[in-house]
Amino acid sequence: MDDLYSVLLRALSPLGLAYLNVVHGGNEDLIDAIRRDWESPLLLNRRGADLETRIHDVESGLADVITVGTQTLANPDLVERIKNGSPLNEPDRTTSTVVMSEGTLTTRRWRRFDTLRTVIIH
Repeated sequence: MDDLYSVLLRALSPLGLAYLNVVHGGNEDLIDAIRRDWESPLLLNRRGADLETRIHDVESGLADVITVGTQTLANPDLVERIKNGSPLNEPDRTTSTVVMSEGTLTTRRWRRFDTLRTVIIH
């Protein structure tokens, strides 16, 4: 594992964080090493990956939870669509741009939301 991430994980471990949220950048060796070294729940977001790949991440034990940001913005009823086998809307970045400002999350489509403080590895 990259030395930077080893140091980061060792520094985060004693803090007792509830989870670690990782935005996967494509380095499989790195995400495998993070999983081995992180004992608390691991949230994993593979940007642009299909749901089957993300579900496999949970089933294989790589992730405890998968996150689906843009797919949720495009499909507010995502869970129901998955349960029913309904087709998913494609994300439309022109109508669901996310803007971070002063601790709030806003989109063009929805109202303002408070953000959660999380540790994110890019």
